[in-house]
Amino acid sequence: MASYISVQYLKDNAPYLDLSHYSDTTTSGMISRASEMVNNFTQRDFMVQNLTAEKADTVVDTQGNIVVYPRVVPIQSITAMKVVYGTVEVDLTVTQNGVTVFDIPEPKFRAVSPNESTLIMTGPTLLDFKYLLQYETYTELDYRGGYTDVPEDIKEATLLYALDMFSKRQNLSGAQSITQGGVSISYGTGGGGRSDFVLDAETILMKYKKVA
Repeated sequence: MASYISVQYLKDNAPYLDLSHYSDTTTSGMISRASEMVNNFTQRDFMVQNLTAEKADTVVDTQGNIVVYPRVVPIQSITAMKVVYGTVEVDLTVTQNGVTVFDIPEPKFRAVSPNESTLIMTGPTLLDFKYLLQYETYTELDYRGGYTDVPEDIKEATLLYALDMFSKRQNLSGAQSITQGGVSISYGTGGGGRSDFVLDAETILMKYKKVA
């Protein structure tokens, strides 16, 4: 997968880190794994991309609106969507008269289809989306999502995950801290045996974590 930070970003933001024993290729691979850790914790993906027929988590709220939670955020645009319940598939209108009928509220992590039968394009007629509450429901959608410019806090969390991996490699003796070039680096652990690097990364990422 593509990485949220570059090797140069790591070097610039962690100048105390001794990378003399690592090639840029090895370092890049570890950064890629750190980026995967960001995705795994948040259950999302933030790299800009086009997706086709993605099965997305879906709920029907108390007003009967269909609320869709795609994997890649923020949602930039939706080109097609259908709701699937049981063995039935129903296509939903994405635009009417050139106007997008879905609401994509900030921070654009979900799309809301209003409970209106006028949105039905083909297939069975749904007079009220509340009818879907009795079924296991999901949506398939074609859309474009992700950040063109990855936010700095996601980069910072990726850096922290990378530092956690490097610290484990460089601290084989299990020391609590070491000093490099006058800089002291702590290897303390917190909840669940996770390092402070990981705990700090998770704190940063909580606002991005998927809740559906």
